[in-house]
Amino acid sequence: ATLLAVVLELLVREIDELIDEVVQGAIDRTASDATMKVEAALYMEVNIVKAFAAIEADGKAGYPLLARFQKARILVRQGDSGGAAAVYRGLSEDDSIDPIYRDLALILGAVQELNTTGAELAGLEARLKPLMDGASSWRFSATEITGLLAMRAGDKARARKLYASLAGDGRAPQGVRARAQEMLSIIGQ
Repeated sequence: ATLLAVVLELLVREIDELIDEVVQGAIDRTASDATMKVEAALYMEVNIVKAFAAIEADGKAGYPLLARFQKARILVRQGDSGGAAAVYRGLSEDDSIDPIYRDLALILGAVQELNTTGAELAGLEARLKPLMDGASSWRFSATEITGLLAMRAGDKARARKLYASLAGDGRAPQGVRARAQEMLSIIGQ
């Protein structure tokens, strides 16, 4: 369980950095009242989740989407994995959102669902399966999370196969390959 927690933490950090880049890029491209609302909420330490909900409700352009991602992120920081998973799942199922962001929400939500007691892991694996396709930008993260699901289910042979595919794929990000190699050494090659 401790190793899974470490791997999950590393994955969350990597994805967190990606969100930072996306959010910062959007903020840099567009200055608006929504940005000022976010900054004011951060500095005044008001209930940040409510502030993002307000931006989501009356924001313009991409700010409602960013507010929903930030709301989930704040819930993660507050230790509410279940709440964050629900927000991410809502994003991943919202057909009005560009598919790349729906898929990102699915990956982020999957990490939170792994940390949620009573999560329906078979359903989670089914939702991740399309992202494991070679054409998906998220295939490496989806495969890594599916490996964690296999480990959690006690299917070491399947986990080994998934991690071996990641460790041997030169196109996979270095961090993913390194974690896959660590998992292989733990479960035995």
